[in-house]
Amino acid sequence: MENNSERKIHIAKHNSCGLCCVKINNISVKIDNRIILDDINIHMHCGEITCIIGPNGAGKSTLLKSILGMMKHAGSISYLNKNDDITSKPIIGYVPQKISLEKNIPISVKDVLDIAKIDINNNVYKKVIDILKISDLLNKKMGELSGGEVQKVLIALAMNPFPDILLLDEPVANIDRIGIMQVYKIISTLRENFDIAIIVVSHDLESMYNYADNVILMNKKVLKQGSPKEVYDSDEFKKIFEVGDINV
Repeated sequence: MENNSERKIHIAKHNSCGLCCVKINNISVKIDNRIILDDINIHMHCGEITCIIGPNGAGKSTLLKSILGMMKHAGSISYLNKNDDITSKPIIGYVPQKISLEKNIPISVKDVLDIAKIDINNNVYKKVIDILKISDLLNKKMGELSGGEVQKVLIALAMNPFPDILLLDEPVANIDRIGIMQVYKIISTLRENFDIAIIVVSHDLESMYNYADNVILMNKKVLKQGSPKEVYDSDEFKKIFEVGDINV
């Protein structure tokens, strides 16, 4: 008999997933009368990678926290199925921007997965582990991992319970170029295999041009959204970023 996770993957692979659209409607956040987000409207679909870009202080991480329910906000976030019916709140996986690990921490990767009750012999999570390529890391101590390896473990944790939406906040910060490519390839492979909606906040403009299906340019409000080419070719983008420094 299939367990819940296996059944969910079966449905996603053969009938597309029931959650077809995330609608962020008029989201605004104010802190001490200071506007952090101003009337944000975004639609995001399953099976797609949506990248959110913008300058420092644009409110990108605040938007993720609003989606997670960690930040008080005005407006609404709706989750719609293929019939445009509002569904119950989906499961959201989240990879935070920063995590601090002591170098001498004795806990292993396998210990962390066990604590999170991730069964690496379960068919679904076996596939996740395989995509993440962390089988060889299971006996390594968390404090011994490189930045890219830590991100792989964090993604594995975010995939339990299996999410409808995966949020990643600056997943390649302080990682070398090889590690960056590995992380984005993993994100893309997860999307291809599991048909989940993936939302990435990133300053890595070159990688996002190559991996994202949709790009949202924001600076407290949405300035431009569309395909990577549409956004990167826009006047709004050129006003914020030095285009000559981006090799796309």
